[in-house]
Amino acid sequence: METPTLKDIGHLTKFNGSNFQRWKCGLRLTLEHHQLIDIIDGTETKPTEVRNNDNVVTNAAQIQRWKERDVAARNYLFATTEDDLRDTLCTATTAADMYERIRNQHARTAADNRLILLQQFTEYYFNKAITSQAM
Repeated sequence: METPTLKDIGHLTKFNGSNFQRWKCGLRLTLEHHQLIDIIDGTETKPTEVRNNDNVVTNAAQIQRWKERDVAARNYLFATTEDDLRDTLCTATTAADMYERIRNQHARTAADNRLILLQQFTEYYFNKAITSQAM
């Protein structure tokens, strides 16, 4: 695996709350390239410490490797999010948590947008019906 750098994402569109699909597509390609998808989707989780009879952690290298990959993924997520949306990400402890928060933000925005569109359609339909009857 190549060492990921933040210059890898300079060409990506930042998530602004309304462009989730475009942002997700570009980010996922970069994360796939650096083999970090399993980190953000939560399928690769932090290994549990395994201790030997002397109470020494025997898998410290795997834990450290996961931490490095998680930090790289969090950096990509944070760097590709607009400033005004970053506050909700600051308390996330893993990349999977960060990604879930962004997905939830998008879901709320999408639901709000659907409701607004439905209301506008209903008002338009109602006003058109009144106009048609008046003629």
